[in-house]
Amino acid sequence: MRVAVLSHTYVEPVNRKKLRAIAEQGVELTLLAPAAWREAALGREWRTEPESDGGLRVVPVGVRRLLATPAAAVWDAHDLAATLSSGPYDLLHVEEEPWSLAARAAVRQARRFRLPTVLFTWHNLPGYPPWPLRLLARRVLGRYDGWVAGNAAAAQLLRRVDAARPLVILPQLGVDPPPGEMPRRDPTAATHIGFVGRLVPEKGVADLLDALARVTAPSRLTIVGDGPERAALASRAASLGLADRVTFRGAVAHHEVAALMRTLDILVLPSRGTARWAEQFGHVLLEAMAAGAVAVGSDCGAIPEVIDDAGIVFPQGDVDGLATALDDLARDGDERARLQRAGRARAAQFTHAALAERLVGFWRTVLEARDA
Repeated sequence: MRVAVLSHTYVEPVNRKKLRAIAEQGVELTLLAPAAWREAALGREWRTEPESDGGLRVVPVGVRRLLATPAAAVWDAHDLAATLSSGPYDLLHVEEEPWSLAARAAVRQARRFRLPTVLFTWHNLPGYPPWPLRLLARRVLGRYDGWVAGNAAAAQLLRRVDAARPLVILPQLGVDPPPGEMPRRDPTAATHIGFVGRLVPEKGVADLLDALARVTAPSRLTIVGDGPERAALASRAASLGLADRVTFRGAVAHHEVAALMRTLDILVLPSRGTARWAEQFGHVLLEAMAAGAVAVGSDCGAIPEVIDDAGIVFPQGDVDGLATALDDLARDGDERARLQRAGRARAAQFTHAALAERLVGFWRTVLEARDA
């Protein structure tokens, strides 16, 4: 099978582990990624270099950003056509939202070369985006032969468009397999709590600080990430008397996250939904569970389906509930160890290899349905 994958997600080389796992299954994979990409919220820029290694070929594509949002990125039609015409390919897999210019341009090019298409989407809010873009999204979705939903809510929205079209629920990215043995931690040390993510109001870091102020068991918090709320959160920590218990680490590179996770006892994702956003997955929770940290998250968006019964879920905005959960975990080493084991087992279901096997199986289903 020869498959082309189009997505801006894979400008970050660490994110290509799923693609390499797919190539290891004998699929000849070509990645179309932006030649240059910038994420202002992360303060990072990437450049994609041509590559051909172990069944994965990387092809840089010219991309022009009309607005900051990835949905307004214009992918060079000549570059897309040049790659797709160099096939033959069996399928084009696109990981961009259905209202994006990229999703529309990609399916147009695929039709030129009579390629079956699959679209991945995280979209999980029925009232967003505004109606003109929702109308565009429905039209674009109708041109794809199969869909991959990143969460259960996204799958429900897709089934409203077409209940019969091939559909599978799979996250976009996997995790490394959990190690056979976990590092031993000093039972007398303060419990190490962590947060990894953007420092914006909807991530709920203010709630985490308020909760930590109510935790009486020995504990400390490391906040990893950056964003417009950093100064306000640092001021809040100081006003709560937490200056000696909270460390603001700043943003770290993707490849540094795994090592950082291994230092944590607990990872908290206290997100709060808004009218325009709900947590679409919470990949850091899987990374934490794979590293042996207990996952604690709010009930925002897809967080409960990620954690399942392998961690603790609390109502979003419930500071007292979060404080109680953290205090109990800090004091009960046996319960913490039980949830660590459960989390590692949960994370093992989402390794790069496991996702690759399921996605390749779905591609075959789409091709069979189209040929029927």
